[in-house]
Amino acid sequence: MAPDGSPIKSLCGMLDTPAGWVEPNRVIYDHELVLFEAGHYQLEVDGQSYDCQPSSYIIIPPGHWHTSTCLETGVRHYAHFDWQFANPRSDTPVMTFSPARPKSRRYRNAPEFVPAGVLAGSVRSPLVCFELMSRLRLMLSSDQSHEHLAARGVLLELLVRLLDSQQHLPVAQHRKESLAYQVRNLLDEVGTQQAADIAIRPLLTSLGHTYEHLARIFRQQYGLTPIDYVQSIRVERARHLLRHTDDKLAVIAQAVGYRDAIYFSRLFKRYTGQTPGSYRKG
Repeated sequence: MAPDGSPIKSLCGMLDTPAGWVEPNRVIYDHELVLFEAGHYQLEVDGQSYDCQPSSYIIIPPGHWHTSTCLETGVRHYAHFDWQFANPRSDTPVMTFSPARPKSRRYRNAPEFVPAGVLAGSVRSPLVCFELMSRLRLMLSSDQSHEHLAARGVLLELLVRLLDSQQHLPVAQHRKESLAYQVRNLLDEVGTQQAADIAIRPLLTSLGHTYEHLARIFRQQYGLTPIDYVQSIRVERARHLLRHTDDKLAVIAQAVGYRDAIYFSRLFKRYTGQTPGSYRKG
């Protein structure tokens, strides 16, 4: 809901505006995001002019006098928002038009991590961003409270896509993550097989890198060695079998890839802090 109790859909919408359309000079109390889909607009914010072409955006903070003029017939989308969730306050206006005096103590300013002032730029992924804006508008027009809550996630995704200056991971980091993921896929296959004699080192070097290099990258990404990862999968499978079957320890050890039940029992205790027998009784 808006602070005065009116439906929040009044603060999120789309306007088709003819050339010559003018928005009165005003101050808002939260933040306003405007996406320009078509046409040509000019915004004046505290005396500074912003030329707004198709596939551009502007975010206006509270407390800034601003007005809009449509120079060429166009389409603009808008949404009022807070960077961090704030409960509505009944004594906070939605906006104040000139020459009225705004209630500056009621501004809902941005937190410190948000750059101060007006934010403006081009929309790098127009199809995605305009679709997100349409979803946001539809969700906020619903009479279901959970739709309003879920709309917060859509808003945050939209803001990230507009403002993220580093849209791609550094190439080296991306390669490391990709390689670690390939290693994990191979290890997942090993961990779910009963065979105890699968050689992990030759299997991983089939990826075209030394085992030492792959083990180092895997540990950086997941916090443990490839062998520890396989053993953790097998221990988890054993815990399931101990809980849900009456199989003897030797049978379970064999089922998860260990021929030696005594060795497996020691391994199980190292990972869980309990012997298999104690775990089953517990």
